[in-house]
Amino acid sequence: MNTLAPHLLLVAALLCSVTVASAGDTVRAVRYNRDVNVAEPARLAAKLVALLESCSVNSTAYAVSNDTWTDVLASHSFIHVIFTVPRLVKPKSEGEDAQAPPTVREILLPLPNGKWPEHIFVKSDERTLSFTKYDPSVLRDIVRVRELQLQGVRPYDSLPRLSYGQSLLPTPALNRTGRDRGSFVSASARPAGELDR
Repeated sequence: MNTLAPHLLLVAALLCSVTVASAGDTVRAVRYNRDVNVAEPARLAAKLVALLESCSVNSTAYAVSNDTWTDVLASHSFIHVIFTVPRLVKPKSEGEDAQAPPTVREILLPLPNGKWPEHIFVKSDERTLSFTKYDPSVLRDIVRVRELQLQGVRPYDSLPRLSYGQSLLPTPALNRTGRDRGSFVSASARPAGELDR
């Protein structure tokens, strides 16, 4: 009896559950605790980079703890990109919030049901960072990835109806002390001539 066959099947299943993007980059999408095979992983990775670059606030001080990364990876739904070669990514954050890493090794986007992703997490060589206040039209492009099956899930189902420049939140979000920290989703202006995708 060949005992190697079950081990090979297990290895094949693991390899199929993680999709390789361009040049060795790895994209892992998980929905409801199941790995999702994404047809165009390089495009999904590019959309996550665009979402990160649209962020205007570095939220590391109040969003990252020692367990944050592990907790998101243990959650039921997320997208995780690991770059073989670290990427230069520059969020829009300025001033005190401009603590962007020089290079990014990993991006992690939680996909909670019933609420928007509040933060996008990033691993650089040195530490884990968090960014927020992103452009909702970029999130809409991620939601449109068919394999993620987010288009019928609240609140993501409202994104296709979102106009460019429209905020997802009618009022600013409050932190635990009740002070305004700004809504985590920005209302960016639509670039002139840009077509809806």
